[in-house]
Formats: sequence, C-alpha cells, structure tokens
Amino acid sequence: MYVCVCQALTEKDVHSAVAQGCNSVRELKHKLGLGAECGRCLSCAKGMLQNGTTSIVGAGIQHPTCMTE
Repeated sequence: MYVCVCQALTEKDVHSAVAQGCNSVRELKHKLGLGAECGRCLSCAKGMLQNGTTSIVGAGIQHPTCMTE
C-alpha cells in the first residue's frame, strides 16, 4: 500500500527505513522525503510508528491518504 502518493512511497519503503534506524516521522521525512509535497501522509506514518508496526493494515489505520496499490 502507498503511504505517500506524492513521493510514491510504500509501506515497504517505510519498513526499510525503520529497519535502517528511522524511528520518528522527522527521520522518515529526512530519509525518504515523506511529506515533502502536501504532507497528508504524515499522520499515516505517525500512526504506523505509534502502533509499533510498519504496516498500515497492522496499525489499523483507516486514513484516505493511505492509498492502496
């Protein structure tokens, strides 16, 4: 699933960044460019991090900016 449509970032991209040490939205923004355009994906990424998962489905997030592929 897409997390950031503007930057074409998927759950896999976020998972990879977290595996490489990113543990905050600020770090994801810096590493991936997450939120660089409209910023609507930031709440989705924040929810993924807060719920301790890098999966939108696993985090139980129902947000319109978390788009399916």
